[in-house]
This record gives sequence, C-alpha cells and structure tokens, in this order.
Amino acid sequence: MAAAGIALAAGLVSTAIGAKAGAKSADQQKDAQQKNAELTLAEMAEDVRRTTRANRRQMAAAKAASYSSGIRMGAGVVGMNDAYLEDMQAEFQRELDWTQKSGKSSAEAQRKGANAQYKAAMYQNTANTLRNTTALLSQWWGNA
Repeated sequence: MAAAGIALAAGLVSTAIGAKAGAKSADQQKDAQQKNAELTLAEMAEDVRRTTRANRRQMAAAKAASYSSGIRMGAGVVGMNDAYLEDMQAEFQRELDWTQKSGKSSAEAQRKGANAQYKAAMYQNTANTLRNTTALLSQWWGNA
C-alpha cells in the first residue's frame, strides 16, 4: 500500500511539473507570435515612411518638370498640370493606404492566430493533466 501511495504521489508531482512546463511553453509561443505581429507593424511603418519620402521626391520632380516645361501634362480633356499632379498624388496615397491596411490586417491575423494557438495548447495541456491524473488515480485505487 505504501509503495502504491509513493507511486501515486510521484506520478502526481510529475503530472504537475508537466502541466507547468506545458503552460510555460504555450506562453512562450504566444509571446513570440505577438512579437512577430509587432514586427509586422514596424516593418509596415518603415515601408510607409520610406515610400512617403520617395513619393515626395517624385512629386517635387514632377512639379518642377511640369511647370518648367510649359507642356500641359495629362490625357484627354483634363490635360492640365495640376490635374495630372493631383492624380499622381492620389495614386500615391492609395498605395500608402493599402500598405497600411495590409500591414495592420496581417498583424491582426498574427495576433488572432497566436491567441487561438495559445488557447488550443492550454486546452490540450489541461486535457493531458486530467488524463494523467485520472490514470494515476485509477491505478492507485486498483492497487489499494
């Protein structure tokens, strides 16, 4: 009987240690995935910053070329320098908006994935702990 009690206690301690290790691993995985989401946002912000700078330089060059040439730029009826430059600026803004939306969506998907994986890992960890504890108790009661 004493040997069965010792085996039960050792099994329960082992199960508790395994449960704690499983929970810690799930926490670490979630933290790593959350950091990846933050990195995605940082990369998007840097891409927007660089693109904005490049767009400003391109707009300045286009304005200078447009007004110094005396040629009316554009197509069709509009055919005005200002309209051409406004269209160019609007397209640049659409590109920046898309980049920001895409980056934010990607980061949000990473966060949701991290949370879902964390919950699944914790549920699995709990199920394993309960299964191991039940098996130990069943064995102990069978030997008692």
